[in-house]
Amino acid sequence: MHRLVGIYGRRERIAQRSGQPSIGFDRALEELRTFSGPELALGFIDDRGRGGFYFQLFFDPATMSVVTCFGIKPSTSTLTQEVGGS
Repeated sequence: MHRLVGIYGRRERIAQRSGQPSIGFDRALEELRTFSGPELALGFIDDRGRGGFYFQLFFDPATMSVVTCFGIKPSTSTLTQEVGGS
């Protein structure tokens, strides 16, 4: 899980620096640090099309229960790229 903590820790810092709204990053990182299972499965909920958040979910594959999640809103430049603007 150490690698995931590093990846999503960097993602949190980038979001903070760019002013992107987010929810649950601190808690998610702590829960990833303390997760004792051998592996995690990843999933997502994407509500960006309606101006919402992109939620990253982490599941325990043995029980398919949610271990943790966080949400992040895209930056304005990300939205422009996704809809094919300039």
